[in-house]
Amino acid sequence: MQIISEEFNLSYSLKGGLVRSVAEGSFDGKKYSASVRIDATNLYDVENEKTGGLDTIKKELIFKISCPDNTTAGQVLSFIREKFKSNQVLDLDGSIPDNNNVVKVLTPVNYFLGVEIKKSKN
Repeated sequence: MQIISEEFNLSYSLKGGLVRSVAEGSFDGKKYSASVRIDATNLYDVENEKTGGLDTIKKELIFKISCPDNTTAGQVLSFIREKFKSNQVLDLDGSIPDNNNVVKVLTPVNYFLGVEIKKSKN
């Protein structure tokens, strides 16, 4: 599936998750850039109509933040880990999850470096 036009995105608030960096490289001849991934899980209790009991189910999403290089990925990783360590919420914009439950983060990488981005006044 290839997105032809994207006229909306979603806002996410992350309270935690498994945070890891991925170095740039190649796999099966395909190159990929450095990134930071946040694996976040929500648990829900859902009534099982057949048994009458409550089943706990989980919904997992992987938030992928593309980075221009390995050094930036390390800096973004540190920024996010510190946010989560101090119980701060990480607000970001992202795509609809793809078939692998991966959300492409649309928030500019500078945000995760603690750099304020100035918007033009047009």
